[in-house]
Amino acid sequence: MADAPTFAATRLDGQVALVTGGAGILGQLFCRALAEAGARVAVVDLFEDAAKTAAADIGDACVGFGCDVSDPVSVQAAV
Repeated sequence: MADAPTFAATRLDGQVALVTGGAGILGQLFCRALAEAGARVAVVDLFEDAAKTAAADIGDACVGFGCDVSDPVSVQAAV
């Protein structure tokens, strides 16, 4: 598959993105795309170890967090 073109208008330098389900197959793809566009990315997943592993695989622009998005206390702790 050919590399997708990047466009200056889609640069996210200086922005922060939070991706829930970030350790899943699609979540990791979203996280990687956001990081490649210049964003710092919070990889959030119910399984903290998986989130941290995914973040480490993607690169320095990502940090992994465990969070149950159905639990307000867990969400507050992650944010």
